[in-house]
Amino acid sequence: MLHAIIMAGGQGTRFWPLSHRACAKQFVKLVDHRSFLELTLDRISHLVPHSHQWIVSSEDQKNWVESQKGLVSTSQILYEPCGKNTAACIAWSAFKVHEKNPDAMMIVLPADHLILDSEAFCKALEQAVSVAGHQNKVVTIGIQPTEPHTGYGYIEALNLETLESPVVSFHEKPDRETALDYLSAGNYFWNSGIFIFKASKILSLFETHLPELYHALCSRGVEAYPELESISFDYGIMEKIASETWVVRGNFAWSDVGSWQALDGILPKDTFENSSNTPVVAIESTGNIIYTEKRLVSLVGVHDLIIAERDDVLLIASKKQDQEIKQLVNQLPEEYL
Repeated sequence: MLHAIIMAGGQGTRFWPLSHRACAKQFVKLVDHRSFLELTLDRISHLVPHSHQWIVSSEDQKNWVESQKGLVSTSQILYEPCGKNTAACIAWSAFKVHEKNPDAMMIVLPADHLILDSEAFCKALEQAVSVAGHQNKVVTIGIQPTEPHTGYGYIEALNLETLESPVVSFHEKPDRETALDYLSAGNYFWNSGIFIFKASKILSLFETHLPELYHALCSRGVEAYPELESISFDYGIMEKIASETWVVRGNFAWSDVGSWQALDGILPKDTFENSSNTPVVAIESTGNIIYTEKRLVSLVGVHDLIIAERDDVLLIASKKQDQEIKQLVNQLPEEYL
C-alpha cells in the first residue's frame, strides 16, 4: 500500500517577511488563495488517499497545520518537538508507516514546492513507485534543468535513454561555471527532494548508515528527538547510497520557491516586468517583485527590487542579493522573527 509523507517543517527564513517562525513558507497563500501545503495535499491525492497521507511538522506550527483545508487525519500528523533536519523526520515517519503496514511503499515530498501540472507529476511518481517496488531501490525524481541554477542540488544520471536511470552521484549546489557544465553535459537533473522507497528498505538503510539515530527512534520514538543528530537525509543516506539509487525524470515545471526571485514566475506581471500581487503604478521602473497586504504600490525610477510587507514589517532588497535575506533574519530582534 502506498503512503505519502509530506514534510512541513522549516523556520520561514528564506521567504521573510512573508514567511516567519510561526508561519513557514508552506502556509503562505500565493496560488489561487491556497497555501503550498493545501496544494501539495490536493496534488498527492490523485495517487494516495487521505487515509494514507501523513504530515510531519513542528510543535510550534501546530495551529497553522490544523487550519489547512483538506487536512489528513489528526492521527497521521506527526509533530516534532524540535527541528533535527530531514533524516530524523523521514526515519520517524518510516517507523510509523511500517508499524501500520510493514509492506508499505512511501513517497516523501516537501510541502512547500510549486508544481502546477498535477497529471505529469503523478505520472512521474507512478513510474518511480514501479521502479522502487520491483527493484527494491530508493528512487528520486529529477527535474530537467532549464537554466544553470546555483540554488539547487544536482543529480548525475548514468543515461537519459529511458524515463528512469541509475544514479551516478549527487552534487551539492554548484557555482555558476559548474552549473553551466552540468547544463551542457545533458545528463544532470535538479534534485527535487522527492523520494520513493519501501518503508522496510529505508529503515534498513538508516540502521546501516545512521545507526545511532535509528536505534534511538526505534527504542524511544519521539522522546528521543532532543538527543538525535541533526543531519539531512541527502547527506546522511542518499550520498552514501548513490550507486544503489535510481532517478526518474520529472517532465513538469517545478520550483522549490526557495527565494523571492522565484515569484517572478508565479505572480502576475505588468508590461514593465514588475511581478506583483497588488496594483502597481510604475514610471521608469522595471523587474521589481512586490508583495503587499492590499496596497497600491507606486514606483518611480527603481529596478530589480524586492518590496514586501507583513503587518509592521517592510523588506526592501536587491533581487541579486535575495539569498542574503536569511542572513538578515539572523540579525533581527526576536519580535520580528
